[in-house]
Parts: sequence; structure tokens; C-alpha cells
Amino acid sequence: MSFGYLEPLPSYLEERPYYIYDDVPQGTIKGNLKFCYGPEQHVEDVRGSAEVFDMDVQGFTFKRDAHPIHIDWNSQRDIETNYISSVKAVVMHALGEPDCRCEFFDWRVSYS
Repeated sequence: MSFGYLEPLPSYLEERPYYIYDDVPQGTIKGNLKFCYGPEQHVEDVRGSAEVFDMDVQGFTFKRDAHPIHIDWNSQRDIETNYISSVKAVVMHALGEPDCRCEFFDWRVSYS
């Protein structure tokens, strides 16, 4: 399997990558995104072996039940006060650094 990635274009230093999902007038550019594909990669199902992944070894880890039991996904306030704060706590705990800082940037609810 090969994954697609946003190509690191020099123009992104001047203009943030963007794409307009709505209809635009004829002749208007909908975005400046350019994608490329990485090398073939072997992908496996980690269910049942997720505990072998370690932040210090692989650079990521898997956690279950990282958020409160009930989140109202239609409530920005509920997401900010309950979900985001609980995810921050899980990340900080996984990093094992008591003085680390964890922030969310540019999050939004996606409606499709």
C-alpha cells in the first residue's frame, strides 16, 4: 500500500495550503494543494497487539477510552471542556513529562 502526502512545496512558506470545498465562480482556483505518494508500505492490523507500540520506540502509542464516556459531538463547549482536556491529559501522561505542554490548534467539527 502507498500513502498519499501533501507535497512540501516552497509556495507553502508564502501561502498556507488550502482547498475550497464549496462551489466557486468559473475560473477561480479551488486550492493550491499538491499531493505525492510515498514508498510502498506493509500495513497490518494492530488489534490484539497494540500494547507492543511504545512512544519512545515507535514514536506513537495506542490508548483506549481516552475520553469521557459521553461526549456531545454537536456541542463545541462539550468538546472543548470534556474531550480536548481529556485527550491532553492522555497525551501528557503518555509522554511521561510532568512539565510538557499540549495544545490543540485549528480543530473544528466536520459535518459531512
